[in-house]
Amino acid sequence: MIVIDTSAFTKFLLQEKDWQDVVQYIEPKAQPYTVEMLFTESTNVIWKYVKKNLISKEEGFEFFEDLKSIYETQTITAENNLRYGNLALNIGFSHDIPIYDSLFIAQAQHYCVSLITCDKKQAAIADKMNIPVEIV
Repeated sequence: MIVIDTSAFTKFLLQEKDWQDVVQYIEPKAQPYTVEMLFTESTNVIWKYVKKNLISKEEGFEFFEDLKSIYETQTITAENNLRYGNLALNIGFSHDIPIYDSLFIAQAQHYCVSLITCDKKQAAIADKMNIPVEIV
């Protein structure tokens, strides 16, 4: 089991540079978990790509359909954000990071599993908390 955050997931979803490095963490054998925030944040990333003219609106909707499929098929097990709210808030206060980042750290800490991320600041905080981290 692993916890995948939005930065790593969107790297895969939008096929950013080295996106193939993330595939192994989306596979069922990896037992990927996340918090529901991932789907909202990923949709926002799609929106940003369209706004910056990196992809067309049509491509944005196609990526969104891929995102919905991953959610609906439970390819990644998504848990309610509120389940980790208290712990995430504590992490946010203690390490001065936003809740949307600390939610993933809280979930990884709860399960004592690795956090998969592209976010170096988030990774450093998780590492400081003795949570295994893999930067992709």
